[in-house]
Amino acid sequence: MGEVYGYGISSGPFYNFSDKKVNYFDKAFQSLINFEFKWNAKQLPNYETLFASYASTLQTKLKGNSVLNYLSSHDDGQPFDPERKRGFEAATKLFLTPGISQIYYGDELARPLVVNQAKGDANLRSNMPWNTISDGSTKTLLTHWQKLGSFRKNHPAIGAGQHAIISEEPYVFRRVYAKDDYKDSVVIGLDLPKGNKTIDVSSVFSDGTIVRDAYSGEETKVVKGAVHLENKHSIVLLEKGANN
Repeated sequence: MGEVYGYGISSGPFYNFSDKKVNYFDKAFQSLINFEFKWNAKQLPNYETLFASYASTLQTKLKGNSVLNYLSSHDDGQPFDPERKRGFEAATKLFLTPGISQIYYGDELARPLVVNQAKGDANLRSNMPWNTISDGSTKTLLTHWQKLGSFRKNHPAIGAGQHAIISEEPYVFRRVYAKDDYKDSVVIGLDLPKGNKTIDVSSVFSDGTIVRDAYSGEETKVVKGAVHLENKHSIVLLEKGANN
């Protein structure tokens, strides 16, 4: 892992010094910190544009290498969400975007990044709000980060797999990773209706497969290429059930 200040994934393997370009992936680093991610997460119009663009670059220009994405850090004075109003969106984008994900302490608890009387980087290094973990809203946010983080940890397809959209409305996509005899596949849906929902999984899971939604814990069987779920959540994280 290397840090070349200002490097962004849109540059592909090169860092532009104006007078010359240097490929730090060539016999040097396998991955670089991606200073561009916070801007992409904020400015790109939707999840699919973000996910697809990163997947495409990592599977072509940077194939065999990766980038480390972050949304806040100890010395970046322009974090993705300085007022901590987009904590759920931050987790969803950070954990589900292809590449490597780095959490800065307190991201998962909406630790303040704007502190009264603090100057400069001191705002970014506030005390960890341990006393808020049991608060209702903070606990709900933390649970969201934990569920997405655990799902990502269990499935290399999320960070390193091939990305493909399944449907735009509702937004559902798949990630598939294969190397040697190992294969990992998941189906993910975002901004789904709460309550009853039907997800097309035919491109990943065959009929009769028991599928588990890691977000709600609900298990169901694939019937005619789809799974039917009923829960209060607007996100689904589908993986093969343990009994397959």
